[in-house]
Amino acid sequence: MDLYAGYTFYRQDRQQYVRVGVLFEDMVFSSKNELGGEYEEKPLALQWTVRLGREDWWIFSEGKIGTGFERIFPDADASPELSRHDRQENFVRLKFTRLVGSDVAWSAWVDWYEFSELKTFRQPGLDYDYTNRQLNFAAEYIQTFRDRHRLRFLAHYVQQDAGSRGFNEHDYDRTDVLGGAFYEYLWPMSGLMFAYAFGIPDAEYLSLDDTRNFTLDDYRDKVIVGWRHNFSADAQILFSISHEVSVNGFGGGNLQFQMFF
Repeated sequence: MDLYAGYTFYRQDRQQYVRVGVLFEDMVFSSKNELGGEYEEKPLALQWTVRLGREDWWIFSEGKIGTGFERIFPDADASPELSRHDRQENFVRLKFTRLVGSDVAWSAWVDWYEFSELKTFRQPGLDYDYTNRQLNFAAEYIQTFRDRHRLRFLAHYVQQDAGSRGFNEHDYDRTDVLGGAFYEYLWPMSGLMFAYAFGIPDAEYLSLDDTRNFTLDDYRDKVIVGWRHNFSADAQILFSISHEVSVNGFGGGNLQFQMFF
């Protein structure tokens, strides 16, 4: 059982708000789990969602920063495998959006994510301590002209640093540059989309088992064709299919139905 307590401030249009609170997670874990687990550190997190600005620009932020939990399992009969489990997960997003007239919009944002987990087992050789950190910078530009044509450009720069000590020991470092150009021809209730997307990875995986090591630095790109139909303002179906140009192979397909309520 989780408990979230906080306060939300709205402006009159309710499109601008500040929501801040404290999240108490797994409050009854010590008394309800079947493994005899106990808290050494109870999870407590600050959580927020903020959207402020005007009609032509706004700033959005959301995040969760907390202590994570530390659990021990002293009863070997109730928990014959696991003796300790620690975990922490935090994330932050900050985004700025600007509208230029009724036909042009652009956004820039940054995402930060951090995850760590430690498990200690009674059987030797299975203990591990894993971490994963990611940082993502992104920008998007959208322009509509002559009521029938929409252009969208998207760019990402991603850094990831992950690794484990103990069982499955390894180090993983990755830097990605990704981008895409999208064109959509519009009808009143539907649209036909053509796109080109690419990725420039620089990844390296190193482990104690040399046979598992690899590097990834090949340029990859694909062309995409898609179709969208709106049944109403709250329901739409999307279909797309792609071809990977760099490897001359099928790039996959996608079918989605979305309904908002």
